[in-house]
Amino acid sequence: LNVLPHETAEHLLEWVRQGGHLLLGPRSGMKDAENALDPHLQPGPLAPFLGAHVSQFYGLVQPVPLSLAQTQGKGTLWAETLVATDPTTQTEGTYGPSNGWLDGQPVAVSHQVGKGKITYLSTIPDAATLDAYITTQVRDAGALSPLADLPSDIEACLRTGKDHTVLVLINHARTPVTFTLPQAMAGTDLFDPRQAASGQITLPGYGVRVLTLPNPA
Repeated sequence: LNVLPHETAEHLLEWVRQGGHLLLGPRSGMKDAENALDPHLQPGPLAPFLGAHVSQFYGLVQPVPLSLAQTQGKGTLWAETLVATDPTTQTEGTYGPSNGWLDGQPVAVSHQVGKGKITYLSTIPDAATLDAYITTQVRDAGALSPLADLPSDIEACLRTGKDHTVLVLINHARTPVTFTLPQAMAGTDLFDPRQAASGQITLPGYGVRVLTLPNPA
């Protein structure tokens, strides 16, 4: 969110106050509505509500070690140092020994705002670490899909109508994939009602299943 006008910041803050969880990446709030550098320290108009600001930043020639979301990973491309300005601001993860200026610095910080939370991530972690961190953030927000733990080759799409929900399952792999659906997702197979549409499911290579599920009461 590099360009962050004050009006946009106000809309985001209102959403956070009502329970939203806002995750900002590096270089957020660096520029204003005219694409000019904001004279305020990053993340610009959101800094007072983050309870922290960026003190210095630089591009990374080499990846740097970090610990985040109980994962040992690497920060890549860009990094920033974060300084807390509120005693209630929480640190999430730290940089390991590397180039000196990042050693021991927080990788991310978060701060409660109303019913929600603002978090600032100061680098671009490697793919596995970023995935683990975002999953943690989504889970903490209570927004993690019950289908989040399906195998990576399985795509799941939910479409909810007035009377029922349709679950489309697609296997993007060439080989069969077996997985278990959450217990609450027992339903009926639209293509073949005789097939099991709950519990353990096996999709053939490039296979598709379409299930109908009752809407939650």
